[in-house]
Amino acid sequence: MRDATPIKLLLVESGRAVGGTERVVWELATRLPEARFDVRVWLSDDPGVDELAAALEQADVGVDRVAEVESRWDWKGMFATWSKLRALKPDLVHIHHVWPAADRYLSMVARAAGVSHVVVTEHIMGESHSRGQRALKRDELKNADAVTAVTGAIVDTLVRDYGIERSLVRVIPNGADLPDEEREAPLARRWRERFLASPLKPLWVVAGRLEALASASAPITRVSSFARRLRISVRIIITGLLHRHSATPRSCDSRGPRRGHLPWQAVL
Repeated sequence: MRDATPIKLLLVESGRAVGGTERVVWELATRLPEARFDVRVWLSDDPGVDELAAALEQADVGVDRVAEVESRWDWKGMFATWSKLRALKPDLVHIHHVWPAADRYLSMVARAAGVSHVVVTEHIMGESHSRGQRALKRDELKNADAVTAVTGAIVDTLVRDYGIERSLVRVIPNGADLPDEEREAPLARRWRERFLASPLKPLWVVAGRLEALASASAPITRVSSFARRLRISVRIIITGLLHRHSATPRSCDSRGPRRGHLPWQAVL
């Protein structure tokens, strides 16, 4: 007979702004069945994810703001993380890497704290790091109970940079629910009116943080070229900025960037 006790799941993500990785954490935290999972989320203490933390709490998901351990000399941070894990006693820690070297000590600390199962999800391609960071990464990936990646290209980097067997990584691509156009029509109309969008001034939305190594500038370049050819004004709304930069959204048109305001909830 299956144990009816919910699995204590801790989702960990240290991003400093809201983007695609944070969206995945949101989906898992709010959609996993409560009968099977007792979910808690650890987020960065950066103000850029304050809104996400507040939204999760409003959805009755427990949230802790935990600073990332970024140095092997940060014994105070490691002990604080270890103590929190010992107190929480999660059955499973699911680490979502917003950057290849992010949370590089967490898996090791979790094992030391007695966590039985660790799952690692890689969300972005990245360049090789120092020898020490590569060793930590290699150890994390090889000792994880499961490793997933959102694209095959990320798997290629794990194989090339860290010597991970391709068969050990499962690709689980990001997805989206089909929109209910009738239900969403009034909200969509309000956003179009706010940004003065029209058939002659189309609106493109990039629903994710721009990552320096993810070729995120390519669609913006194509849209700008398209606008110049047709001699129309184009508005581009970007809901997240470059990795580790301010979380303030940016709106752009074919004449260049301008500051704007688009709450991240609008694209969830």
